[in-house]
Parts: sequence; C-alpha cells; structure tokens
Amino acid sequence: MRRNGNNSVKQAEVMKHVIILIMILFSGMVAAQECKIDLHSLAQPDVNMLQLNKFGQSGSFKIVLPEGFDTISNGDIIDQMSQWFLNQNSRIDIVNVKDVIKLEESCHYLIIGLAGKLKDLSIFDMPLKVDNNKCSLGPIVLTDYDDAIAIINENAQCSAVIGNSYTAIRNISFGRFLGLYDYYILINSKMSYLGNLNENEFLSDSLVDLALIREENYSQKIDNEYIEARFSCKYSKISQFQSSIDTLIDSFDDFCRLYKVKKPVQKLKFFIHRDQLEINIVSGDPKPGSTGGLVIDSLIHSVGLDNELLTHEGVHYIFNSSLKSPNAFFNEGIPMSFVLFQNPGRIKNDCKLILDNLEIEDLVSGKTAFWNGPYKNGQCLSYPISGLFVKFLIDKYGIDRLKLFYRYTDIEKGLKAVYNVELPVIATEWKNYVLTNIQ
Repeated sequence: MRRNGNNSVKQAEVMKHVIILIMILFSGMVAAQECKIDLHSLAQPDVNMLQLNKFGQSGSFKIVLPEGFDTISNGDIIDQMSQWFLNQNSRIDIVNVKDVIKLEESCHYLIIGLAGKLKDLSIFDMPLKVDNNKCSLGPIVLTDYDDAIAIINENAQCSAVIGNSYTAIRNISFGRFLGLYDYYILINSKMSYLGNLNENEFLSDSLVDLALIREENYSQKIDNEYIEARFSCKYSKISQFQSSIDTLIDSFDDFCRLYKVKKPVQKLKFFIHRDQLEINIVSGDPKPGSTGGLVIDSLIHSVGLDNELLTHEGVHYIFNSSLKSPNAFFNEGIPMSFVLFQNPGRIKNDCKLILDNLEIEDLVSGKTAFWNGPYKNGQCLSYPISGLFVKFLIDKYGIDRLKLFYRYTDIEKGLKAVYNVELPVIATEWKNYVLTNIQ
C-alpha cells in the first residue's frame, strides 16, 4: 500500500510539472502571437492569377496612352507591361485615350499614363476616379510624386497602371510580382495597399493596409547606430537577438572596405518575419512559392535571423544604393562573392558543387534567366556560379573595374569595354579558375 501511495505522490508531482510546463509553453505561445492584425483574416491573393491570365489571353489588345506620352523615352514601360500579354499571336495597337469612345467586346485595354494627363476613365469599367489631376480608389488618393496604382477590373477586360510620375510607374511595375491581387497602390515609393475588388467596387473590408500592418505588427524593434530591425509580433522576446543584429555591422564594414563603397546615410531597415505568409504580404511583393529574403522599396525583409541571409540582403541594399545592375547574375554575384571573401574555405566546396555546370555564357549574358539556371538536389546553382564568377573578376582585375562594368546593360559590350575581352574568352578563364581551386 505504501508503494501505491508513493506512486500516487510521484504521479501527482509529475502531473504538476507537466501542467506547469504546459502553462509556460502556452503563455509563451500567447505572448508570441499577440498580433493586432491577423494576416489570415485579410483579403487573400489569388495564387492562380485568374484575372491577369484572363486579361493576357486576349487576341486583341489596345495600349491606351494619354496625350503627350513619349513612346520613345518611355518605351521600356510599354515593353515591361506588354509582358502581361501572354498570347503571342495577339494584335496590339497603341491608341490615344481620347479616341476610345466605346469598348470593343473582343478587345482588352491597358491604360498607362500620368494621373495629371488623364480624365474620366469610367468607360473602362474600373472604380478609379481621376479628378483635378489626381487619381483615387475609394478613400485612397495619389497625391505625391512617388505614388502609383496598378489595377485590373472584374471581368479582366481592362487594366491600368497610373502614377504621378514616370518614376512611380516604373517603380510599381518593374521588378514586382503583380497579378495576385486586383490592385496594388504605391505611396511615397513604398507598396502601401493591396486589395481585391468586390463586384468591381472598392470595399474597405478587402483592403490590405501594409503601412498599418508594419506599424502594428512590427512595433518591436532593435536599434543600433546603423541598423533598425523590426520584428514580427510572433516573436515573444527580441532582446536575445541584439547581438545577432549588432554583429552585422562588422560584416557591412568589411564589405564597404573590400568593395570600396560607402554606407548609405540612412539606417538599414530590416523587417524580420516568422513565416512565408508574413514576408509575402508585408513586403508588398506577394508571389507564389517561397523566398527567404528580399530588398524592395528600400526595406530589407527576411524570414528568421540567419546571419548569412541578413548579410546577403544587407549587401544588396548597400551596393545597389550607389550602383545598380539590370542583370540578375551580377546583382546576385555581389553578395555571393562577399561570402567567399568572408569564408575562403567555401570556394573549394562551391567549385566542386558546380563542376558539372561550367558552360555559363548564356547565364552570364542573361540569355538564360538567372532562376532558370542549373539546379542540383533542389539547389539553384546560379547563386554559387555567380559568386565564383564575380570573385574571379575581383581577384584578377580588381574591384574598381568591376564597378565600372557593373553599370553596363549589355554584358558582352561591358566585358569588351572594361576588360577588353570577349565573353567566351573570359568564361574559359573562369572555368580554369574553378578547376584550379578544386585541386
């Protein structure tokens, strides 16, 4: 009987500890999930992109421009948005907005232009208002130079990209993944609103207010003299991450010294997310699939606090603050090469990893899209290849020449102008560099 009594006491003690543990875990979960705005309750993106796909499949398109739109200097804008036309056999005409009196049933319309040059757009069956040189959707008015909107109507016959400047139009339409929501609104150079229309009307219930989410759900922050890191409300305690944020300063100092660039005057602003939903929505660049980090609208986003990821995205921001490359291969090659300076032992490992993929001329030139490059065991080899190629250029020719070359849109012309070498020749030199470092 005493043994039974002892067992009962032990069981009671065990249960007591279990209950205490559960309470601790539960309280931690509650503390970690005190989010003022539940992202799951907001209007969700259509990952199948039904609206944009319906728009793009038309057999006939009219690109509608306002008076004074310079199709030569703004040809890049037209080319960029014409990528939405998925039907390669479509007939495409460019027309003046004042000449569109009635919509043709079989034709789809893309309106591009400055708000100050457009007037009543009601014929295009979109809930936009253009009045007194200002464009608005519901209560949201485009007032500043860097404001713009991209929108598609309910039946997907008409779409528009309208801004207060051509800079804003480029900002909202270049380098973003559009089409998952019915509308995207850029305010002061930052994606600030996403949303879906309901029966072709604006409803506040379907509005995703990104500025509010960033303020309410990311109020926790860690500061130092160079970095401001805002943390998702799903993190219960952030004081433990102070050292992780502070150590980034040393990495960025090393980068600026090696690559001869100056730190931006303003602090680097990081948003640290806990999951994929958060980064996709809060960054303002929702897309199918997953991403660990990105830089957009002068904000740096990452899922988690992996030091290499934070360094990678921070290096993107620092280098591109003064120099930009339209070529993804070299854009990604900068932070990937810096990793090799930080960790020389990785050079041999990366060379071994890509050994079966040394024919890279199309990847370097951009003829093969960066993310369409070779893969191995699910890993995109374009990243280590680009890092090794940029590291090779720096080692052999120096960082100053790389920075000159980085500005060229045409890679082959840039190689000839800066390095006085043809692409096949320098690709062979790089291949020998890789084979040498494997030994």
